[in-house]
Order: sequence, then structure tokens, then C-alpha cells
Amino acid sequence: MTRLTTNRGLIRVSTLGVPSLKTSQSGVKLNAMNDLHKLFAEALAQSGLDVTALDETDLSEVLQSKIIPECAASVLDELKQRAPDMLREHREMEEGFQARNFERWAQGFDLLEMLIVIAEETGGAINDADRPTAVEENNAQFEAVVTLHARAVLVVREILCLLKNGFADGALGRSARFTKWP
Repeated sequence: MTRLTTNRGLIRVSTLGVPSLKTSQSGVKLNAMNDLHKLFAEALAQSGLDVTALDETDLSEVLQSKIIPECAASVLDELKQRAPDMLREHREMEEGFQARNFERWAQGFDLLEMLIVIAEETGGAINDADRPTAVEENNAQFEAVVTLHARAVLVVREILCLLKNGFADGALGRSARFTKWP
């Protein structure tokens, strides 16, 4: 086995000139990495280059100009082909998480949704009742309060959406909006 020295030491080249990845310290190789390695090895073999004769700079140039673009196109095609199954699987996992999350926090979500509905209906009723007078009097304070109320309801709806989808940290960050009104 001839060793090709790189700045990270990740590639070995067999006496036949076919590169292989070193096994990680844990001894585990991911299938995706194995597939990618095979793809690079095949592309290098098909290129007809003697990688043992190239220095690191030349090898890097060959990889960047020829091998990587070819491999990237191949990987993209494969990913597009696998995408429907992959996305279906991930959506099923996400839906399962959301169902379990809602089961666990249903009482809290219901209370927050109830508060949102109360706030929307109350704000709407006040707006409907007092808007004609506010317009007549050109009441900027009324307009400001109604606008802030609408924004607050929107922010709380966003927080609820984040919580239902498991993004508690995002919901906490979004709730900081209440301390930073314009």
C-alpha cells in the first residue's frame, strides 16, 4: 500500500493507484462515506491518472476541476432519485413527533390557543366598536394600540406554532419580541 500524504492524511492509495479512506478512530465507516469513497475511486480510476505521481497541489487541482464536479453531479442525481422516499420517511417521523408532543402538552397548547382566540375576538370587537370614532377624531393612539395588539397576537401564534413543532428554544427567542417593541 502506497501512502499519499495530504494535510489531513485521509487518503491512502493502494499499489494499484486506487484511493481508500482510512478507518476512523472508532473503526466505523458510514455507508454514505463508503459510497462517496467508491464514487471518487471510480472517477479517479476512469480518469486514467496516476495519483501516486501527483503532488498534493496537482492532486487538489485535479480533484477540484474534474473529479469533484463529476461526483457532485452523480451524488445530486442519486439524491434526487432517493428524495421521495427520504422525504416521506422524514415527514412521517416529524408527524409522529408532533403527535407525541401534542399529546404531552395538549392542555398547555389548548390554554394558549384559547387565550389567542380571546385576544383576537376582544381586539376585533374593540376595533369594530371604536374605529369609526377613532377615525373621526384622527386618534393615532387608538391606531397604535390596535396595531400593537395585532402584532402581539401574530407573535403568540408564531410561538404556538414553534412549540407545537418542538422548537421550544425558538419559541423562547420569539417571545423576546415582547420586550423589544418598536
